[in-house]
Amino acid sequence: MNSRKIPIICGLIGMAIATYIAAEAENNVVAVAAVSVAVFCNCGASGMSWSLAGVAAPANCTASLGSMMNFGGYIGGALAPTVTGYIVQATGSFERALLAGAAAALLGLCLT
Repeated sequence: MNSRKIPIICGLIGMAIATYIAAEAENNVVAVAAVSVAVFCNCGASGMSWSLAGVAAPANCTASLGSMMNFGGYIGGALAPTVTGYIVQATGSFERALLAGAAAALLGLCLT
């Protein structure tokens, strides 16, 4: 479990830090680089979380756990653009939306 959890934790920490840097960046190049690092860290954490399903659940329940993970991903995939749109519409800036994304990464870290 730990061999999979540690890379997930590192990826979520990296994603939160990079997203925070993107939110506070004054330069477009820095913002794009930080978002790129955040996506890289997210992909690493996401891929490792899929390997965690095979270890966390008994062999006959791995597919069920995978389907629950898919459901959570679908909910996040539906909520993320909606919440981002509302935040940007209310504030006129992506800064708070990016900070909300960094907070979501930290929340995922706490739940790991």
